[in-house]
Amino acid sequence: MVLIFTTQLLFLTELMCFCVYDYFDQLVQKWYAEAIIKGYFIR
Repeated sequence: MVLIFTTQLLFLTELMCFCVYDYFDQLVQKWYAEAIIKGYFIR
């Protein structure tokens, strides 16, 4: 019972970390793209 709970907890934590990482990855890409676009407009 405890083993199953621990496994599920680990899986959920991994899933959460992946979601957060994915979200930040998209955020960084969006910011990077905006920075490039702004950079082109400034020049």
